[in-house]
Amino acid sequence: MSQIHEGAWSGPWEEKNYFGSQMAKGYIACISAFALRPNRAWLWLPGAAFCLAMLLLSTSKTALLITIFSTLLFIAIWVFRKFPLMRYPIIYLVIASVSVFSILMWTIPDEMFGLIGKDRTFTGRTGIWAELMRSIRAKPWLGYGYGAFWMDELGPSYSMRSILQWSVPTAHNGWFETALSSGLIGVALFGIMFVMVLFLACDRIIRGGHEVYWVILSTLMFLMLSLSESTILQQNDLSWLMFVATSAKLFALERPFWRNKFSLPYLMNNNDDFIPESAKPNRGQRGRMRA
Repeated sequence: MSQIHEGAWSGPWEEKNYFGSQMAKGYIACISAFALRPNRAWLWLPGAAFCLAMLLLSTSKTALLITIFSTLLFIAIWVFRKFPLMRYPIIYLVIASVSVFSILMWTIPDEMFGLIGKDRTFTGRTGIWAELMRSIRAKPWLGYGYGAFWMDELGPSYSMRSILQWSVPTAHNGWFETALSSGLIGVALFGIMFVMVLFLACDRIIRGGHEVYWVILSTLMFLMLSLSESTILQQNDLSWLMFVATSAKLFALERPFWRNKFSLPYLMNNNDDFIPESAKPNRGQRGRMRA
């Protein structure tokens, strides 16, 4: 993107931020696959390093923040599970960090955005959102139909594009995009489903399983991307595909995944009589699974 952003890589895509978001997804996928501890787990580390290098070359600040946050959360989950005595300090540290961050964003937003070279308008996105609010008020409950708002250049989006003086392609926010497509009813239904998915993902911390890293990191990554990109209910979008696949697996209510352990449905009786003798882990395997 040398014509617009000197030195920023866009890869096989037209826009550097989209390239950066793809690399952030790849980074999270690689470290989560490494956490599953397959026989060749170390092969995922070069993949993670490559994605991180490409992300830095894209100069995408949003993708970089997601990657830093995901790395810190990955370490926190690992410490939380590995060292039981550290669980309360970890919980306190997470709550304190979120609280301090929220207070700083509320009191000194310009300085906080300035740390990453941004401003409080999210690179002009707030202007788009202000105009979209007027369009949403016109059809608040059921919206304009799936993708209909942007389909016709002389349709509902014409007045907004005329005011902003450029061809806005999307809402640059998944929640606004959903409100345009299916109204506030669609936003409410998706919000309820997302809360359920997030609850099921966090439940894996309590119940264990190696998949806890992926389900938590990918779900929170989807939430963060949805605030600046139109990722919710989008066809041909990798973020939406990953979220739907992960959600479907969580709603299957299967038992946590442990390597070398027989898997049963989540709601089935926990009695060991349901587990064949050949599938029960020995004492050494139990110790490794707890680790």
